[in-house]
Amino acid sequence: MNLNQIKSYRPGPGMLVSAAFIGPGTVATAAIAGANFGYALLWALVFATLATIILQSFVTRITLVSGQTLGRVILSSFATKPAKIIVIILLFSALLIGNAAYEAGNIGGAALGLGELLSPSLVSILPPIVSTPNLIALFLIISLLVGKIERITQLLIALVVIMSLSFLLIFFMTKPNIYALLSGLIPSIPIDGLFTAIALIGTTIVPYNLFLHASNVHKKWNHIQQLETAKTESVISIGIGGLVSIAILASAANIFFTNNLSINSLSEMAYQMEPLFGDFAATALAIGLLAAGLTSALTAPLATAYIVTEIWNSENDKLQEIRFKFIAVAIVLIGASVNIFNINTIEIIFFAQVANGILLPFVAIFLVKISMSKTIMGPYVNSKFQNMVAIAILIISVALGLRTILRAFEIMP
Repeated sequence: MNLNQIKSYRPGPGMLVSAAFIGPGTVATAAIAGANFGYALLWALVFATLATIILQSFVTRITLVSGQTLGRVILSSFATKPAKIIVIILLFSALLIGNAAYEAGNIGGAALGLGELLSPSLVSILPPIVSTPNLIALFLIISLLVGKIERITQLLIALVVIMSLSFLLIFFMTKPNIYALLSGLIPSIPIDGLFTAIALIGTTIVPYNLFLHASNVHKKWNHIQQLETAKTESVISIGIGGLVSIAILASAANIFFTNNLSINSLSEMAYQMEPLFGDFAATALAIGLLAAGLTSALTAPLATAYIVTEIWNSENDKLQEIRFKFIAVAIVLIGASVNIFNINTIEIIFFAQVANGILLPFVAIFLVKISMSKTIMGPYVNSKFQNMVAIAILIISVALGLRTILRAFEIMP
């Protein structure tokens, strides 16, 4: 990447990946990692960010070489109808059901941020129908129904900017120890820190982001000659997302680990920050959490709608648009219903975890295999170094998928 490429950077599909993986789950995981282990697991976020950039670069190359979105490419690689049906079931299970289950957490995280910004007396008198989760869900539905994809993308980019500024502001307010921060870049696993390190990687490398990125690369660029532009945008955008995650972990390390304070939830984080750094820091956290919740709550329905409509293709553009919006809104409504009716989602999340645990290594294996194929990729095939990196990422992806499945069956903590 040269200086001219950096100067010509414009936010695009890569920024949507950052918008997607920095949600309430990532904020909570990074904050707890910093609070419990200080800077020791910072390297895990750096690795996860680099791995995400590499996997998304594979997606970009495959999309531009094939001229198809990831869902279509995967299906076309299977010759028999039974195999295609199995793949469709897996994709639909992991993305449709999984994202619907996780949408509840996205809406809840955004609502927590909104609740911290509103006056407690105001929140207490709000009737259930206009609770903060319902307000968030209403905003999401209006955005998805009324807004065009280009406008929604612009909204997501604006939210990422707000989120980034909020968390980076907290990072500088907490006056990080630069030496300790740099020492956290050296891979090491503290006692009881293994599963937290894996969680940090797993919350960054998200299966549905691969499909979301491919769909938007396909819409924005249509020729392999645009590969370098697409790669530059992806590296910078996802790199920004990685910096935000690092800022969250480092801030929690500065606030909690150095002061021997514990943290069990994001609301506790805001409560503990106020006496140490004042109202402004707690407000910045609330704004960052609200933006993080909204970005994930918008991208999860979009990713689901993309993959379903790509597989369930229609020559009628109007019908295709109706299907797209129906699926996206349905994901929001299911997520909102969990918050409204306090639905027990244990079985749904169990199924989603198993499906996602299978999907991540499955897609990673596919991406690595295609990117290594001279027949398919031609001159854009992996170099030897890229092959070594790809195999390493593949091993990590399989381990993450296995861990997700084992956690779902309560075999592993």
